[in-house]
Amino acid sequence: MKIAHISTQPSWRGGEQQIFYLHEELISQDIDSMVLAKKNSAISQKLRAENLPFKEMPFRSAYDLITAFQIKLFVKKYKIDIIHAHTAKAHTLVILAMLLGVKAKIIVSRRVDVPIKNNWFSKYKYNHPLVLKIICVSNKIKEMTSLGMKDNSKLVT
Repeated sequence: MKIAHISTQPSWRGGEQQIFYLHEELISQDIDSMVLAKKNSAISQKLRAENLPFKEMPFRSAYDLITAFQIKLFVKKYKIDIIHAHTAKAHTLVILAMLLGVKAKIIVSRRVDVPIKNNWFSKYKYNHPLVLKIICVSNKIKEMTSLGMKDNSKLVT
């Protein structure tokens, strides 16, 4: 199995610490894991210092078609099976990459206690058929996210 984690944050926060620990553990278990990190971000510096695999990407905005295309090329070249979107911006970019032809499965991490926005694109990206699971960091976040979901079985805590 080949997994690509997408980290769009420039700074080091709790989500980046989670990505780092997960990436490190997957590699220790001989699972092919790669982080696609924002260029010159705190996580890319940490991964470089620890000699863990990663690739930097621009991640200029959530609707950055150039980065979405780069994600598509990366997924195709490395035959990625699962893309783990760790932020809402990452999730949007992955959906754009899907629209460009990526066929990998998606896992989404959700850490915010706000409902899914009530617009067409937000509903589309959370209910996309390639989204296997949405990992919610608490039951409250799972409850809030469920309000915008068609299939609540995709939500896990």
